[in-house]
Amino acid sequence: MYYVNSGKKTKFSFLAITILMLAVVFANFGTINSFADTSNNQQEQANKLSLQNRQRRETANKKEAERFGFSVKNSTVIFSRQNKPLLEVLLAGDLDTTFGAGGKVTTQIGSSKSEALAIALQTDGKFVAAGYSFNGANTDFALARYNSNGSLDAGFGTGGKVTTDIGNADNASLALAIQPDGKFVAAGSSFNGADDDFALVRYNSNGTLDDTFGTGGIVATNFNNSFETIDAIAVQTDGKIVAAGYRFNGSFFHFALARYNSNGTLDETFGTGGKVTTEFTGFDDLARAIALQTDGKIIVVGEANTDFAVARYNSNGSLDSTFGAGGKVVTSINLFDSAYDVAVQADGKIIAAGETGDGNNSDFALIRYNSDGSLDTTFDNDGIVTTSIGTSDEFASSVAVQTGGKIIVGGFSFNGSNDDFALARYNSNGSLDSTFGAGGKVTTDFGNSSYDYISALAIQSGNRVIAVGSANTNFAVAAYSLNGGKSRKRVRFF
Repeated sequence: MYYVNSGKKTKFSFLAITILMLAVVFANFGTINSFADTSNNQQEQANKLSLQNRQRRETANKKEAERFGFSVKNSTVIFSRQNKPLLEVLLAGDLDTTFGAGGKVTTQIGSSKSEALAIALQTDGKFVAAGYSFNGANTDFALARYNSNGSLDAGFGTGGKVTTDIGNADNASLALAIQPDGKFVAAGSSFNGADDDFALVRYNSNGTLDDTFGTGGIVATNFNNSFETIDAIAVQTDGKIVAAGYRFNGSFFHFALARYNSNGTLDETFGTGGKVTTEFTGFDDLARAIALQTDGKIIVVGEANTDFAVARYNSNGSLDSTFGAGGKVVTSINLFDSAYDVAVQADGKIIAAGETGDGNNSDFALIRYNSDGSLDTTFDNDGIVTTSIGTSDEFASSVAVQTGGKIIVGGFSFNGSNDDFALARYNSNGSLDSTFGAGGKVTTDFGNSSYDYISALAIQSGNRVIAVGSANTNFAVAAYSLNGGKSRKRVRFF
């Protein structure tokens, strides 16, 4: 066989041809994740979906190859006289191979364990992940900024990383938001010597502490000399910062909110002295996520005595009486339910994502509410969707809504030995989107028998979702194609 290039003939050895053919086959078919349960019917369905995805990939690659002067016959590339590069064709749910190593990145911060728990996107394609790292004695706030290709941004902190020690005890960033001016606000908890307080740290765009915020860039808020922590934050259009989490009243935990002015002082126009607490059931109530409506109202979701809990507040911190019962809604699915994230659709409907379980196994759980707090019966008929991803425990930690109305959810799934990154995509009616991954589901294993899980995700540039979490006790990041298409990474055949 000869390959013609610039008028010169180059003879290929049989071994070279064989290696080349194998490379093409692998490039054409990629890797398809299969989700198979133990029953024969489920296995057959998974095989069918895998075959469909394989056929879709072959068709896409064939079209792309022919567009660049190649032809494909019986899954074999037959070379033309053109020495042109072949773009890699991605399907929806595929790892984006232009990012990191095969779509994945892990980053060690500190001396040992670190974990990414939140993400914020910049308009220039860069993004920041926030969480904590261990410094050898205790944990610190930890942030890393990545370029759009997954490399660390050397212009942020030291080599793309920043750690902040608030006192001499454990503290961690559980939430992150970016302001319009490019500054970042990380939030979580810090130890005051007796108990934990709300803690916020604001950074300049280069990762240095912003000394115009609080004391040297740091703010701590004590509610009542007991345990308090922030799980979520949001920045209002006027620059004020709303934080949501929970506080201990001596017997149980309850929703806790605080609003801060742009300089870090408490906003006295919100609640009582800038603070609000909300009790649902007389038992533990934990606020996990926050979203702002366009009218200024504040949605907070979490857990109330092992059920999904949603509260809506007016802009002054009072409960919104037009929502649910006195501003609150509690929804039970199974024995143990909890919401971990929330998104508000363009039509005002509210999606809460989390887990539901019977005490033995847990599944992804989504509930969609109408704007008045009632269950949306156009969403899987009763407003509730549960999804089993793998063989055992799994839960959804994050949710985002695409421009076209599809819903992307991230979390983790148990693979029989350890946990993997897990994603699912749903149509606007709550059905799984069969064009995404295998039957609407994707899992990603970072290797080394590690426990890998998504803590947060965000949709970037319309066709890519970035998921952050932990793998091998490091920050872990993965990028996935949402709509498929051609990767900019070029594959050249010689």
